[in-house]
Amino acid sequence: MIPLRQAYARRLVETWPETRTAWRAAFYRIRLPLAAALMSVLAQSAPAINVPTCGAPLDSADAFFAQAEAEGYRALEPGTVMPEAIAERLSWVIAMPYLTADTGGVPLSKVLEMQVESAGNLTRLKDTPKSAARAFVYDDQAAMIIRWQETPVGFFSVHCSAALFLDDDAELPPTEGRYGDFSRRKIDSVADGLNVVIERFQLDRAAIRAEAPLSHPPHYIMTIVMDYSQEVLE
Repeated sequence: MIPLRQAYARRLVETWPETRTAWRAAFYRIRLPLAAALMSVLAQSAPAINVPTCGAPLDSADAFFAQAEAEGYRALEPGTVMPEAIAERLSWVIAMPYLTADTGGVPLSKVLEMQVESAGNLTRLKDTPKSAARAFVYDDQAAMIIRWQETPVGFFSVHCSAALFLDDDAELPPTEGRYGDFSRRKIDSVADGLNVVIERFQLDRAAIRAEAPLSHPPHYIMTIVMDYSQEVLE
């Protein structure tokens, strides 16, 4: 996994397709300013934190999936049976709305159990020309879900959410929320038609384990949400 502070900007440069003239122009117009904006927010995390793999708008789900694999993530192929250990890691991404809001009175252990089942079904989803989702893992350090959708009238949306597992002895700031601290920040626009939001959730692992002793929570869940128009790609 590429450490954020040493290599994120370089990674954005190196993975940008150099073969399309229009995209090379967009590199200077969008990608570099976006990289700087993302780094200014993500650098507030612990030094060992690494980001999900959505650093700039791309023109298809396959392009996002290929970028993830180029950065060392391994895709879980559609139609295969997901190992339970991987489903458990991915389940934290799906469980985040419950952890940051309310479980609706359902015991946390039950909520987490249901999300493991949901995560295991990700490899059963079928792509369509307008939408696709894929689950990825990076060794035992990260589990990520990328969801891409083409909406009507030439708009696109991508959500890249990753559960990040640090060393057990990692020193993190204390949290104040019930299960951790959640923050959400909209990145100032670097191009017309491009909207980017970063969400960061630092989990209180001790609080979670107090209610779900058998769970293995990550240290962070980080999400990049990007909505953009066709014009951004031109």
